[in-house]
Formats: sequence, C-alpha cells, structure tokens
Amino acid sequence: MKKHLFLLTAALLAFTPAIAGELKTSKPSKAGFDGERLERIDRMIQGCIDRNEVPGAVAILIRNGKIAYHKAFGWADIASKKPLKNDSLFRIASMSKLITTVGALQIYEKGHYNMHTELGSVLPEFKEQQILESWNTEKGVFVSRPAQKKILMNQLFTHTSGIVYPVFTSKGRAGYMKSKITDAFPGGDETLEDNIKRLASVPLAHEPGEGYTYGMNMDVLGRIIEVLDGRPFAKYMRDEIFTPLDMKDTGFSIPKKKYNRMTTVYTTKNGKMELFDDDVFAERLPNNTPEWW
Repeated sequence: MKKHLFLLTAALLAFTPAIAGELKTSKPSKAGFDGERLERIDRMIQGCIDRNEVPGAVAILIRNGKIAYHKAFGWADIASKKPLKNDSLFRIASMSKLITTVGALQIYEKGHYNMHTELGSVLPEFKEQQILESWNTEKGVFVSRPAQKKILMNQLFTHTSGIVYPVFTSKGRAGYMKSKITDAFPGGDETLEDNIKRLASVPLAHEPGEGYTYGMNMDVLGRIIEVLDGRPFAKYMRDEIFTPLDMKDTGFSIPKKKYNRMTTVYTTKNGKMELFDDDVFAERLPNNTPEWW
C-alpha cells in the first residue's frame, strides 16, 4: 500500500438515508429549509476565511434525498489563488479511521475473530510486547519492561492497547521517531505489513487495557484485514466499501487526471496560516504538545 490516506470532498452533512446516486439538487424550500436562513451558513464560513482560521470550506446540506445547499468558499491553494470548488479533494487524515473500522467490523461479522481475541494470534509480531519506562538519550535506546498483559482486539477499537502514534508522543518521542514508522501523512512505496512490523518493535505506552493512548490502532486493523481476508487492504476497502457506496473520489492514491482537484494542506502557526509540511511534526511547544494538535 503506497498511502494510508483517504481523499474525500469535505462536507457539512445533514444525515440522510438516501443513496448518493439518488441525490438531486433542489430548491431549499422543497427540501424543507428556509433559503434566507441558509444564508447564515455563508456568513459563518466566510467569516472564518476572513479571520484566517481556514483557507476555505465546502458545505453541503441534504435532507430527504435532496441537496438543498452545496457551496464552496475560499481557496484550494492560497499562494496561487486557486479557488475551492464543490468537487475539490481533501486529505481526510484520521477520519479514515472511521472507514477502516467499518472494514474491520465486516471481518468481525464474518466470524474471523472476536473482541477478546489476542492480537498476537493474528499478527505474531505483537505476541511479546514491551512497556516504555523511559528513553536513554545518552545510549539512544528505550528503557522498557516486558508487558504483563496481551493486546486484545477490542483495545484496538478503543485506543486502549498502548500502541502509540510517534508524531503525537512526548515521552520517548526521540526513540519512536527514530524507528521510522510511517504515520499521519505517509508516502513512499513501503507495504503496510512492513510498517506494522516496525510499529510492533517499539514499546507500548502502557499495559494493554490500562490507559488511553491515541495511536496507530486502525493501521493495525488494516493489516488484520489483509491477513484474515487475504486481499491487500486498499483492494479490500475498494471492493467492499468504496465501490458499493459509489465513493468514486475516495482512495489511497490520486489518479493524475484528478491532481488539479487537490487542495493544499495548511496549519495555524503563531496565529498565521502556513503550509503544513514535515517541519510541523518536528516543532513542539514547551509543554510537549504539538502546536497544531
């Protein structure tokens, strides 16, 4: 798998049971909305852009199978003044966790594991885990102890496994970053299997089930799907979720013909809108909290 990221048009969405292919654009009144009151959305979003809180936004409001409101505001790229459009593509980052969870629960429904199945019985690299105690800066090594408990499947879904997110750690951060685990906004040609094996080689933040740590648990679930289903994770997601739901613009990579629809990623630094790049991951506030977190 070349990338772990999903791409999807961002949306402010009112829930509807209608299938995407059945949605029709409608006057607000026919969908049950007051057109004048919907103009408040315009003012709210434009206000955020004017205050440099966001570069732009796409909003959609759907009710009873009718699209009553669908507008784009601001910029897909500030420097070139490329306007945002209704079909612009965004990196949805951790929102991909929700979709991965659906895939993992499909495998669960097929009886391939239960919520108390030990992770190590599916992925042997997780059979024997260590618990982080500290990072020895002088020697450049983790100080750890053997885990007393095993990681269970339910702990992956609840972020209680102790598995870390290197870029979001403070304790032992230098060691986790040194491990070269691909996370957050990945790239390159590595496989999911290789990346998860690297993740399994570093210590857990705490004993499984004894704390909450926002970590790469859903990446592990992606690898579990590969092992238990037999298909590469990206193919499984395309076959079982994206295609059935007609999610034509969601995937792990971008076809060249869609490059022009991509948006630039920004963050706020010192009160200003700036490009989100690799340097952001290296910057820390005095309290060891990422400025953009």
